[in-house]
Amino acid sequence: MKTFLRLALAAIVLAILGTGGFYLHRQSTQKAAQVARQGVVDQARKLLQTENPGEALKLLQAHFKADLAFSDMAEWPSLMVNAAAESRDYGQLESLVGRYPFTLRECESAALWWMRMKLHRGQWDTALPVLELWPPEKRQQPHAWKLLEADQCIHDGRRREARESLDTWKAEGNDEVNRQLRLALLADKDPATVTRALNAAFAENPQSVDLRATAAGYLESFGRLSDARREYIAAYLLEPSNPLHGEQLARFYLRTRALPQAIETWRQTYEKTGDVRSWFNDWFWERVTQSRGQPLAPRAGEWWGGVALDLANTPIDAFLPENFLTPNAEAPAILADNEAFQWLTILEQIRTGQEAAARATLDAIKLAPDSTARDLQTLLSALLDWRAGASWPAEFTLSTDRLNHRFFATLANLKPGQSPSLETFLRSSAAPAALILAQGWTGAADRLLAPADFPLAADLPTELDWLPYALTKMRTRQAGAEMALQVAAQYPNDLAVQGLAGELLLSLGKTDEGLAQLESVASDTQGPGTRANYLLALAELERRDWKAFDARLAARTDLADSVGGRELTARAALARKDPDTALAIYQGLGTDSIEGLVYRFREALAADQRDTARTLLQDLLRLAPNEPIFHQWLHELDRTNT
Repeated sequence: MKTFLRLALAAIVLAILGTGGFYLHRQSTQKAAQVARQGVVDQARKLLQTENPGEALKLLQAHFKADLAFSDMAEWPSLMVNAAAESRDYGQLESLVGRYPFTLRECESAALWWMRMKLHRGQWDTALPVLELWPPEKRQQPHAWKLLEADQCIHDGRRREARESLDTWKAEGNDEVNRQLRLALLADKDPATVTRALNAAFAENPQSVDLRATAAGYLESFGRLSDARREYIAAYLLEPSNPLHGEQLARFYLRTRALPQAIETWRQTYEKTGDVRSWFNDWFWERVTQSRGQPLAPRAGEWWGGVALDLANTPIDAFLPENFLTPNAEAPAILADNEAFQWLTILEQIRTGQEAAARATLDAIKLAPDSTARDLQTLLSALLDWRAGASWPAEFTLSTDRLNHRFFATLANLKPGQSPSLETFLRSSAAPAALILAQGWTGAADRLLAPADFPLAADLPTELDWLPYALTKMRTRQAGAEMALQVAAQYPNDLAVQGLAGELLLSLGKTDEGLAQLESVASDTQGPGTRANYLLALAELERRDWKAFDARLAARTDLADSVGGRELTARAALARKDPDTALAIYQGLGTDSIEGLVYRFREALAADQRDTARTLLQDLLRLAPNEPIFHQWLHELDRTNT
């Protein structure tokens, strides 16, 4: 018994000593961790002081533990936000601010960036709480705040207020450059004044990203699209880590109807920054138009959660995952007011037969001059109302866009009872898809209308004579030439479709079949026949069959007198070793022919006529402001002149 008591007592003593040792060990470990963390903080501060914010951010992120952000590492979020702001790593900055919004109270550069981002996205109201966090007496960058105030006035159209605000102060260096730039740009849009201001500002600080982005917007408003494009690209390249500049460039491309370039810009922006908005914009436009290659793999975002991953797993024939449209489902908060998401919702509702719901969603889209599809929204709303029993509107307010599809004008001018066959079609399941196809959204139309449901030629009114060709073209883009040929077979009497079938056969390498198909259309005296003869003449030119080539152009004066026909004649002259005739033809075409301008530009360069070459190149840039090779040539011409 005594032995047992001694052993028990020893065990208790050892346990007590062990517990104390554990606590002593933990305290020692915690102290060491605190010392190590403080060492990292001190090193990061030194990097910031020596203007190495990027390295400071990497160091802090490598040692940061999110579960300690509000306790032992409470100062770290603000340090990381400051480092991200100073290094202009805007993807990291937005992510950090999203997780730790309190840092906007402590980091002035981040607050300024945040508010400017909100301004550019049209969300200024959501930035006002941050403004209240920075009263004038707290600000260390007063001129930056005043520039932001002026930009907000400009953005809202309050130009007089912007001028008055800018007139109340002066600065030095880059702040003064930006102040003068804004004052000049507010001088009633006088191009000469603006040009002088831009030249002076660029001479002072050509690397100012804000200056380049601001200049781009004003140059675009003056119609100087080539110059605007250059400045948008400059801002984008100067700060590739800032998704805002990628978004601005992509939207510029969208406004100038350069959708492939817009999509490519969003893809590159996502790859460089990880900004999920860029991924979503790319995903939307590829979904409603056509795929541009390998889909981008999304990542979960700080604010987006798994929304992007859910969207990426949408069934191939749908526009949204099924759970997004279940009863009482709400849009993901990050996309609640996003117009592209609203359009995806509308398209999915139409696809699943929920036209009343689609009509309600259309009402939720705010009409604005820069809406994604303003006229489509107006006409589709009227169509769905009419299909539900409402009267057809007496008049429409559509844009004056000369590039709108003629079907838009057909519907805008429709008077009830005038065209019973058209009204019959408008009541069919194919009508919404036809309207969406007229918008150019081939991917959306293809998902809404299966080939088996394509309208028969006999059922189509004359107002829809464009539809068989459009459907065939749609299937070409979405499913390839072989599938498109199956659609073409449904419309054997449509010469435009049969001419396209010939082109599809040529694209598949079936040269003899393709040329024979084109010959079957060549006797047509309208557009399809002209197109078929052009392609046949091109084939004869490539084969150097001069007898057939000359005979064809002699027989078809409509082709011979067209721009395309005259270009063929010039190419034939070059092939026949007659450059003088080719040059005369191209000169006669003037600015109607990009091919001719390119030839004359190269001839001028070869003759060392640089002023002439520059003039021709400027004509090319006016005709095709988004063509990269023309900008490259201009850059090379400028470089060789210096």
